[in-house]
Amino acid sequence: MKNITDYQRDQIVEHFLGTCNNVFTAEDVFDFEITPEDTEEALLDRNVEACQGCGWWFESGELVDPDDEEIIGYCEDCRD
Repeated sequence: MKNITDYQRDQIVEHFLGTCNNVFTAEDVFDFEITPEDTEEALLDRNVEACQGCGWWFESGELVDPDDEEIIGYCEDCRD
């Protein structure tokens, strides 16, 4: 992964969290060079992941089944 600063990670998280933004457009959004792979890695570093059902970005803890605390990768809306 390219050397990304904490400030840049914060910018990435702010841009993605609570949206369905696509990692392939990140290089067009930020004023620093970043690949889709680096974007995903920066988000994972901050425990932010996309729901496998709807594609919205959530904090990883929101993609956990509350009954058995297993990481299932789906948000509450997609689990219903």
